[in-house]
Amino acid sequence: MNNVEFNHYHNLKLCDSHWHLSMPHALQDTVRTFREMMAYFVLDRVGLMTLVNTSNRYDPAANLKAFYIKDVLNHEKADSVFAYGCLNQTYDARDTEEGFLTQVKTLCTISE
Repeated sequence: MNNVEFNHYHNLKLCDSHWHLSMPHALQDTVRTFREMMAYFVLDRVGLMTLVNTSNRYDPAANLKAFYIKDVLNHEKADSVFAYGCLNQTYDARDTEEGFLTQVKTLCTISE
């Protein structure tokens, strides 16, 4: 039984645009969890948010993981998943306009 059936919601198309990746989990587990959540909540689309660098975690592969998950789930349900790339910020003198521009160009290349 999905959430619509359980709560008797109207049959409306829904998009959840803010799912964060759980970095400690294997990609296959994350794909399975997202697939199950999409089915349970009857979501037509979801957006994956990445966090490369936070106060307590650094995952330089976060963007690649999001694009991989997007690719896997979109093979099952076309155009159902989109991903937001995240810029790596060091919060010091290494953060430059040129550095951020390079990251944006890289994200655009890998997201194609």
